[in-house]
Amino acid sequence: MRLSTLFTLGLLTSLVACRDREETALDQLQKRGYGFVVSEFHRAAALGDLESARQFLESGMAIDVEGLQGQTAFQMAAAEDQDAMVRLLIEAG
Repeated sequence: MRLSTLFTLGLLTSLVACRDREETALDQLQKRGYGFVVSEFHRAAALGDLESARQFLESGMAIDVEGLQGQTAFQMAAAEDQDAMVRLLIEAG
């Protein structure tokens, strides 16, 4: 098999695995009562919901996305003294 074919197969396998992980994370968010919107990501950060925040990030939410008032999840977590969430967001971003 040619090298380019092997590369393409590897890339496709990686993309499928990534997509599956994103879909799983989205499903978990829905089960937790979150929609995939910025305000919900910020709510999870402010509440210190670490698992949901991880799932938002795994689903493709940008870590630095700003809400309507220009705040990020990091700022929301810091304002609510959610130290573990602040650490998670620093490590992720």
